[in-house]
Amino acid sequence: MTKKSSGFGNDADEFSPDSQNQGCPYSNNELDTGWVSRVQDKLATWFEGAQRTLPWRQDRDPYRILVSEMMLVQTTVTAVVPYFERFLARFPDVEALATADEPDVLKLWEGLGYYRRARQLHAAAQMIVSKHGGVMPMDPKQIRELPGVGRYIAGAILSQAFDLPEPILEANSQRVLARLIGWRGEQGSSETLRRLWGCAERLVPSRGAGNFNQALMELGALICTPRSPSCLICPVSEECRARREGLQDVIPTLTRRPEPLAASESSIVVRRAGRCLIVKRGPGGLWEGFWEFPTIHLEGANPGKRPTRDDTDSRWCPGDDRAPGRDRA
Repeated sequence: MTKKSSGFGNDADEFSPDSQNQGCPYSNNELDTGWVSRVQDKLATWFEGAQRTLPWRQDRDPYRILVSEMMLVQTTVTAVVPYFERFLARFPDVEALATADEPDVLKLWEGLGYYRRARQLHAAAQMIVSKHGGVMPMDPKQIRELPGVGRYIAGAILSQAFDLPEPILEANSQRVLARLIGWRGEQGSSETLRRLWGCAERLVPSRGAGNFNQALMELGALICTPRSPSCLICPVSEECRARREGLQDVIPTLTRRPEPLAASESSIVVRRAGRCLIVKRGPGGLWEGFWEFPTIHLEGANPGKRPTRDDTDSRWCPGDDRAPGRDRA
């Protein structure tokens, strides 16, 4: 019997019953060699015709992939595209970004949020230039040494730029995999992540790994959505345990969001001779390095690590008409 070849490079023969049991629940039934091959083949066919045209998919430039992945953290593709294009127009390669001033980098990032990512991307570019001669390393350990680069972004770069069989696991692919294997564990828990990373490792093919990983993410973005997944048009619905058991609307099990924390702060606006006083936020807190009116923390949560009454003149706070430094005999 002739075995059908996966569009991603079929390596299903590498799976044995023993290895299947180590990383994925229901592995004897769900992650057998035939199932792996079918998922790979169906995703290959679907992705070839359904993938969106995105600017970071124009080539396999690892710098462009790094920038896009940093920008896509907790942000939609639609929102990222114009930022990505402006960023690449200003910093077209890793050397241009490495030599840029941080305020210029943050200005182009303005509006995306997660500004720590912008600083990490800047620092990563500097490390690539200073330590690797301006060339993205192909070694997983070296890539993960770059600021802001964890297992997911490292896998995205290695698979998409260099076609190395490195798995990925982010919000979209995590949801797809959880539904495919019918995993009901709490999303984001250590056990869930361990299980799903194990499944991703076993599914990623030896060839075409980048396209496979992008297909998983694309499926989650377009069809296997958080609410009301479009199972009727899903290319792998026949391979999906959640679909067979009618659990696609309850898997993955969402983690309860923490309650918002209350905080009380006080600011002052100081004007003199047509100028306005602003101060830079200190290191280590929320939005560090950003400029604002002088502000102190009064009570409650203090994620910005603002100064408190105890850190300032205890006899004055913003709003008090007794200005600091005034003679208070």
